[in-house]
Amino acid sequence: MANESFFLTACKLYVGFTSASGFLFGQLFFGTFKWDATATGLAGLLIAIITFGPPKPATKELKRTLIVSTAVALAGLFSSAADYYEFNIYPGNDFGWSLKIPYILGIIYITYSSLITSHDT
Repeated sequence: MANESFFLTACKLYVGFTSASGFLFGQLFFGTFKWDATATGLAGLLIAIITFGPPKPATKELKRTLIVSTAVALAGLFSSAADYYEFNIYPGNDFGWSLKIPYILGIIYITYSSLITSHDT
């Protein structure tokens, strides 16, 4: 992690923390279960965990896992947003975009930088 940028490490920490606390623990705290939030939380947590530390060899499995996890996390998040705006129709709805946009950008940046800077085998 010494050769990683501070920004990339901060993104990994933010995505991991938001996945665990916001998407997974939030459901437990409020006593609800949403498949899309669970998928987003688990996929984001997986991305943060497997990319943390020094760059890993870019095996086909790692690349596939990162791409699929990113797609699942984004699909779950946008599905949750669509569900939210479909059933909560009142002024002032913002779905917490101030927390979700950095999460989206963080996931994309982590995946992109991990695929670009990892060592090919």
